[in-house]
Amino acid sequence: MICSAWVRSLACAVVFLGPLALAQSASLALPTTGSAPATEVRDAPQPPAGVIDVGTIEDAALAQADRLPPAAWEVEALALELAFDLPAMHAFVRDHVALDPYPGVLRGAQGTLAARAGNA
Repeated sequence: MICSAWVRSLACAVVFLGPLALAQSASLALPTTGSAPATEVRDAPQPPAGVIDVGTIEDAALAQADRLPPAAWEVEALALELAFDLPAMHAFVRDHVALDPYPGVLRGAQGTLAARAGNA
């Protein structure tokens, strides 16, 4: 029963969209008339000109984040850098962390340090 439904769908695609639709979905090479070589059909279209490659941007951002000192993003490294000195820790929070009121616990210590904002 499922197979016949699939065959019917495929037959409808060929009838309504033509043989090109079948070839595109199967990544086939279409024969051409005359002496011209066959044309390869691909499933995925090529990106238009001017499209930004997000993977390249992500790699650059991660490389830049790797160059930051650990104390900028890691709670334990910051505590070591401040030598567990309570007045220094208080001054860091006062000077570098903003109040962002929201109900409940959203970020935790690591998220608050990364966002430089947290709940009271």
